[in-house]
Amino acid sequence: MTDSSLSRVWVDVSTIYASHGNLTGITRTVAFVVRVFLEENYPFRFCKYDEISRRFIIVSKDELLRWFVENGLEIPSELEEKSKSRGEIAVFKSGDILVELGANWNFKHYIETIYLIKKKSGINYISMVYDLIPCLMPHTFGPGFGSYFYKWFGNTLHCADLLMSISENTTADILNFCTDNNITPPPVSQIRLGDESFRSSSASDVAGNKSSRSSVLMVSTIENRKNHRLLYNLWRELIVENGKEFVPDLLLIGRQGWGTNDLVKSIKDDMIVAESIQILNEINDLELEALYDQCLFTIFPSLYEGWGLPVAESLARGKCCLASSASSLPEIVENLLPVLHPHDFISWKKNVMHLIEDNKFRGETEEEIKRQYAITTWRQTSQSIVTAIKNYISNR
Repeated sequence: MTDSSLSRVWVDVSTIYASHGNLTGITRTVAFVVRVFLEENYPFRFCKYDEISRRFIIVSKDELLRWFVENGLEIPSELEEKSKSRGEIAVFKSGDILVELGANWNFKHYIETIYLIKKKSGINYISMVYDLIPCLMPHTFGPGFGSYFYKWFGNTLHCADLLMSISENTTADILNFCTDNNITPPPVSQIRLGDESFRSSSASDVAGNKSSRSSVLMVSTIENRKNHRLLYNLWRELIVENGKEFVPDLLLIGRQGWGTNDLVKSIKDDMIVAESIQILNEINDLELEALYDQCLFTIFPSLYEGWGLPVAESLARGKCCLASSASSLPEIVENLLPVLHPHDFISWKKNVMHLIEDNKFRGETEEEIKRQYAITTWRQTSQSIVTAIKNYISNR
């Protein structure tokens, strides 16, 4: 199949245009995938959703390129165009395919609009599914979001002609949801997310942790599901038993999320840990690379994930990562390191102490990770998405 078969494909880039500040999570995934689409010159058309008119607006390649420049993401100069975006309405025709890679549940009436467009124009709809955590753990989100997400995903299943899932665990959650709700599932293709380094030729000049003290990283939004409280309690106990000079600093890299005011207050006000646990919430990609370079190891005790990109990124950089045994995380770690039950405090303490004390073990494990862990590039991720689209076109 030639790339001309992709000329009927529209890629929705609404998620990146709704972003603010440093790119993280789903927004970063969409940005990196779309950048490859541009670099590879796939004949896709791009659009974004307008909540007020409930229509999709054409996004020209020129407008996309400007967005990447404004957000500090490099684009080869040969891609520069002179065309101007006029905010024209996207007109979908029967047989067109709309591919949505982002967080469309954040947009009012999005999936209802997709349903109406499908009914009127006869388009096909492909959606990326990152996780069903709001359905499975609604108590870890704001009031009402779990029920809202549950309804949204049910409607998505009725609209989607193909789903793309980011892990075996997420695929299983999708199929279980369908079974529980008596819904015939659409086909599901599995996509592995990229975890390659962000480093460029100038990255070595970027400062990371300016302290001379050793550090351990936890890269994640600070929210209850990520299990930061276990780390707060663990670091407190380690310091009480061993003293601050023995225990490396714990760097929490991420913004504060919903329902964590008490935890953050405890960290800042607790004199035992206040100097040893640092919250860094405006770290860009190159600064994060420097922090990975400097840290002893990383840690990720999350209660549930769709994939667990910080674990994958840590291993891709040759760093030991102590991760929980929940959901998709064992898919990433495989047999490189032990995975720990997220509530087994004693096991976390034992393994953290081992990595702090045993430099030889840590170094040998890092070398094994570098030999064994298969890095996934964002180009590979993007090509997997294109392959899934092509396979759908061949079989529809």
